[in-house]
Amino acid sequence: MESLLSILLGVALAWAITRVIIWLSDRARIRGRSAEE
Repeated sequence: MESLLSILLGVALAWAITRVIIWLSDRARIRGRSAEE
């Protein structure tokens, strides 16, 4: 049971990190586009 919990925690952490990276890259892209105009 404890190993399953640690696996779920690792998956949730990896998912959260992925979401943050995607969000940051989207913000950087928007900022770069607005700077060009």
